[in-house]
Amino acid sequence: MRPGARSGLIPSCQRLVAAYRSLYRGGANVVRAVYIAGYASRANFSTAFSRAFGLTPAWAQDGV
Repeated sequence: MRPGARSGLIPSCQRLVAAYRSLYRGGANVVRAVYIAGYASRANFSTAFSRAFGLTPAWAQDGV
């Protein structure tokens, strides 16, 4: 790994994508998506989700 690289970045992104898919397909509510993405805080998850996808977890759950 190169110096300064963040080793958890790829797995974190993969977990966010998995959470997005679960929300969009209707297989999970926001609390379950927080767990899927590996976050302990719903607020931190929501912030990371919004930055990654440009919409809130609730909007993804509504199929937007």
